[in-house]
Amino acid sequence: MASTAVSVTGSTFTKNSAAGNGGAIYLNRSTATIGSNTYGGNQASLGPSLYGIDSIINGDPTSPVIQ
Repeated sequence: MASTAVSVTGSTFTKNSAAGNGGAIYLNRSTATIGSNTYGGNQASLGPSLYGIDSIINGDPTSPVIQ
């Protein structure tokens, strides 16, 4: 997602993949609240489950976020 606001809680992300970054969730210049999710079997070059660049995730502007 690019230049957006999103909230994801209590979700399950399994067996997702991306040719680039962020197998389950990719954020670019976005604001996100992400918590209490389950991740498994996701694949990507960087951040198999979550990749955020120039984004604010859970109030933290650290970039990039790779999980």
